[in-house]
Amino acid sequence: AYYNQETVLGGDNLGPSSYPRFNTPQSEGDAFIDAGFNLVSLATNHTMDKWKQGLMHTINFWKKYPEVKVLGINETKEQQDEITVIEKSGMKIALLNYTYGLNGMPMPDDMPYAVNLIQEDLMDRNIKKAHELADFVVVCIHWGNEYQLFASEEQKKWARWFLERDVDLILGAHPHVIQPIEWYTDPNDGDEMLVYYSLGNYVTGTRAARS
Repeated sequence: AYYNQETVLGGDNLGPSSYPRFNTPQSEGDAFIDAGFNLVSLATNHTMDKWKQGLMHTINFWKKYPEVKVLGINETKEQQDEITVIEKSGMKIALLNYTYGLNGMPMPDDMPYAVNLIQEDLMDRNIKKAHELADFVVVCIHWGNEYQLFASEEQKKWARWFLERDVDLILGAHPHVIQPIEWYTDPNDGDEMLVYYSLGNYVTGTRAARS
């Protein structure tokens, strides 16, 4: 059961905060685990909102739950090169996670690998390794425009890029609203890829309803 953790679980000692630099109480992470989630993507535009301290609090929080697969943030360079693979019904599924940016916040000087960004070299390397290890490749990606109900040209560009590399499924986040679902077909070999441009929000308190 998968969800995208949009905001950092930066530790109670930093105090909860909202826009523009979010910090969510770690009790929310506990609640998601209690609700049955066991796969979480953490590479978002808010991952560095509380700088290295918040990042490390988040990393250490998820160490409490070794049964949970954590995507998108890395304590070491070796972790960035590791591919998360789960096995379900006899199928090996590789899971990758990237974000378009960090709202202008820098990564720690001593941890330039801390957050997986949408970078061709990194993604190309990860996807090739994922195909070696698994039967099915999933990319959980932070992209698109907030509150836009349709996919942007940038999203479609990257979707075609992933199709060329035989990705099987894309799960999008960041727009905070549900966007369309679309099948892509490779004209060269007929392979198909399913794209959920944006899953929308499971829980939010950031925006009032609009007509």
